[in-house]
Amino acid sequence: MTAGAIAIDSAVIDSDATAASGAIVLTATDGEATIGTASSARSTTISGQAVTINNATVGDSLIVTAMAGDIDGQGTITVGGSIDFDAAGNVSFGSIGADGGAFTVDAGGDIAYTEATAATDIAMTAGGSIAGTSAVAGGDALLSGAEGIELAFLGAGDDAELRSANGAIVIDSDIQVDGSLLASGAAILLNAQGDLGISDVRATSGDIDVIAAGALSVDLAQSVGDIRLTSTDSSITTGSLQAGLATVTPANFGPGAVLPNGSFVGSPGPGTIAISAAGSATLNGDVLGVDALSVSSGDMIAINALATA
Repeated sequence: MTAGAIAIDSAVIDSDATAASGAIVLTATDGEATIGTASSARSTTISGQAVTINNATVGDSLIVTAMAGDIDGQGTITVGGSIDFDAAGNVSFGSIGADGGAFTVDAGGDIAYTEATAATDIAMTAGGSIAGTSAVAGGDALLSGAEGIELAFLGAGDDAELRSANGAIVIDSDIQVDGSLLASGAAILLNAQGDLGISDVRATSGDIDVIAAGALSVDLAQSVGDIRLTSTDSSITTGSLQAGLATVTPANFGPGAVLPNGSFVGSPGPGTIAISAAGSATLNGDVLGVDALSVSSGDMIAINALATA
């Protein structure tokens, strides 16, 4: 169907829709909304018990709600404004960008996608896991997956928070965050090809592994297992490090908001802290390794606080 603006309220919707000058509003009250192609000069709003979008070109915001099932947006989707996906079940999509605003995804189940970009913030919350190739936010990147988070690349123009109650947090290729980075999960594996600054990292049921090619700074790290910090080409600076704790409390929420062992949950190490820097290693906070503490450096080692093992 084609018109200046389109509004349809029906039990089930299976159609294309083109609004040449206005908005699209499609509501499937009792069944699935299946959209072959949606094109609107302004916003597009689609809701149903479940929603499938094959292709969409949206001039302003895209709002999709699956009241009882999944959202499937695997086609070519371009959005000039913000994006809001909300599903009782799973959310899956390919490569989508919110070119003029924020990208928000809420899923009762899993979130699985290829690439997500936003001009401002990205916020993803999953009752299951979050798995994708990349998440790149012009502002904050706030990801919470109860059963784990796995990405190849994470980018944020401001702060980033990664949280999982029961699963591992794995960024296995690169991290570029201009602000602070917080990671709190059952186990932690973080890789960066350049410098990396971490304000708070915690593993409640496994180990922490952080590997950076550039300078690595960690203000606070707590683990029931081991903590391994590596800078392959530069220096490491730490605050408080505690490994082998009986319990670790997940980090508090801030405003707004074969692999190393850090990818495995439920089999923590004995409480070893291992720090390896190609350049200098500076320990500015108290360090406790219940099992052992080792520090290696290609330059200077400076211990400016209490270090015990």
